[in-house]
Amino acid sequence: MELIIAFAMLSYGLCFGFANKIPFLYSEGFRETGEAESFIDRLLSCTYCLGFHCGWLSATLMWCFFGFPALPWYSFVFGFVICGFASAAWCYVIDSAVRWFEGNA
Repeated sequence: MELIIAFAMLSYGLCFGFANKIPFLYSEGFRETGEAESFIDRLLSCTYCLGFHCGWLSATLMWCFFGFPALPWYSFVFGFVICGFASAAWCYVIDSAVRWFEGNA
């Protein structure tokens, strides 16, 4: 249970950090106008998309630090994809809730 909570917090932390705290990742045009021009701008603007990539990245980091049991290669591939989608949903729900609270505060 602790690993699931750690995974969820790590995924959302990475997603929030990439989307809001690292401005040099965005193109000059996006920083000036706020309109997504490149693929990276659109990726960083979409919480669901960015959450997926943060999910497989988080799964990889947790696998490196905590390890997983010896399983066939396809179990790792499917596991990382499942972690990606779980993270995408988690990040989207949390980000939507935060935006709602910020808008209604």
